[in-house]
This record gives sequence, structure tokens and C-alpha cells, in this order.
Amino acid sequence: MFAETPIDKILENKNKINLPLFESHEDQTGYYTPKLNEMLNDHYKVIGFCGKGIFSNVVKVVGINNNNKEYAIKILRSIDVMLLSGEKERNLLKKFNELDKYGKT
Repeated sequence: MFAETPIDKILENKNKINLPLFESHEDQTGYYTPKLNEMLNDHYKVIGFCGKGIFSNVVKVVGINNNNKEYAIKILRSIDVMLLSGEKERNLLKKFNELDKYGKT
């Protein structure tokens, strides 16, 4: 039903996809360790920690260039299989957004 990105293509583009957003703050299992007030990609400031899952954790941030609007950013573990899972999820969410142009579902 939904087209998936071939694994070889994802691994080939790993360095393009996995650009560092922040200084390297990861634990031994590849989880990002958030630091309060840390800047991510010069656009977001970390203001909290939302949770941790199997292949990522989520931090609460404010958009510096967007009137301090709050966002949640999912940060994948730095392990290849987690990157693949995250890429599949991103493609699926992108397809959902295309189908729901008015944000009703």
C-alpha cells in the first residue's frame, strides 16, 4: 500500500540522513542524553524530556525563530536498525499528511 524506502538506499544515504543536530551526548546504547537549554540545529532550545521508547527518545523544545512555540522532537538512537525504523515511520507519516490535507484526522 505505501512505498517503502529500500534498505540499501537508506544505508547508502545514512550520512545525509543522520546529520548531527547537537553535540554528541549519547549513552552506551545510543540514546541521546538531553541537556536543558541545549540548542538543536540552531533553531530549537531543549526545555524538557518527554519520554523514551525502543528506538528513540523525545525532547520538549521551543522554537527560537518561531515566537517560542513549543514542539516535541523525536531523536533516534544512533544504531543502524533504529535509523531504518525511523525512516519507515517518517515515510508513513509523510504519506498520512499528504492524504489528510486539512488536518482533520
